[in-house]
Amino acid sequence: AKDRDVVYVNEHLALLAVLAAKLRGKKCAIRIMVDGSWEIAHRYGWTDDDIDAYQRKTYGFKVWLARTLQKWWWNRVDAIVSCSDYLRRIVIGYGIEPDKVRLIHNVYNGPKTFATTKAQAREKLGVPADRKVVVTVCRLMVWKGVDGLIRAGSAQRVLLITSETYSKYIHPSDRSLRTIFGDGAAATLVEAADEPSLGSFIFGTDGRGAAALMVADGGARPPEAALKPNKRKRWPSRLYMDGPELVKFTLEVVPPLVDRILADTGLTNEEVDFYLMHQATVFMIDHLRNRLLLDSEKVPVDLDYCGNTVSSTIPILMHDLRRSGKLKPGKRSMMIGFGVGFSWAGCMWTETWAAEQALANPAASHQAA
Repeated sequence: AKDRDVVYVNEHLALLAVLAAKLRGKKCAIRIMVDGSWEIAHRYGWTDDDIDAYQRKTYGFKVWLARTLQKWWWNRVDAIVSCSDYLRRIVIGYGIEPDKVRLIHNVYNGPKTFATTKAQAREKLGVPADRKVVVTVCRLMVWKGVDGLIRAGSAQRVLLITSETYSKYIHPSDRSLRTIFGDGAAATLVEAADEPSLGSFIFGTDGRGAAALMVADGGARPPEAALKPNKRKRWPSRLYMDGPELVKFTLEVVPPLVDRILADTGLTNEEVDFYLMHQATVFMIDHLRNRLLLDSEKVPVDLDYCGNTVSSTIPILMHDLRRSGKLKPGKRSMMIGFGVGFSWAGCMWTETWAAEQALANPAASHQAA
């Protein structure tokens, strides 16, 4: 602690950390993931109550002591980082100042593997494609999603960052993948609003496509356990893509996905202004447009400048359509994503952001996304 400006620890070390920080005159912050006194009381058999019932009751001396010590260090730290709004409310219920308790959701950013875990789990377990699979790492509650966080009141604004640098996996001599992928990033702000503009979400995965697009030697797998591409690799790139399989998969899943979203919203093709598709390739988008019998004006293509930026293609497409004046408030768009895994997703979205007003007056541009 003597060599640092701030002491930051998990709560189970809080007592010693707070004492050390105070002795050194340092700032101290703790990260909590549960009501620690309840966890101790449960572990030692002092109570069988769940965490909600525990908040409403009085217990014996041992629980009183655990609660008192916990409240003592909560009051003496400079900041408390909570992993959920639910836990934040519990801390505030102990009489802690709300401004001291910060909400930062847990997230995991471990070694990458481009064959998605959820898709592989679905295949191994034999779960049908129309059934949900939830895979969590540590305590990350991935099933909430941005829309769920806002609707639950856990967040008013969510900044969604997407960023990919596929070029580091593509060999300079690769004349196939280098003509498709570009490095890119996007930041998308989603805000709460009186009238939701996003809805009718549909998601799907199919682990049979795990080997169609992947970095075979990526992640924490040892070389002998690396995934093997389905077909011979033509180029020395670490990234492998089976183009024909991806085209076949996309043409199979996207049309039914579009039909399901239209059925859920009660809209027809004519009532949808734009189909904002993942910008895979011009070839793929043209095939989908023809299969869906859509006019080219409804299916914009935005690949000239930066190519396929993977997770950022739809945000970049939205940005460029706004700047061009084509995407105006009230316009209905269906967003459609597909690719690695295999995986696919879609939803309906109504534009609420006035680009002209925002560009003319950036300070007043915070509108619901």
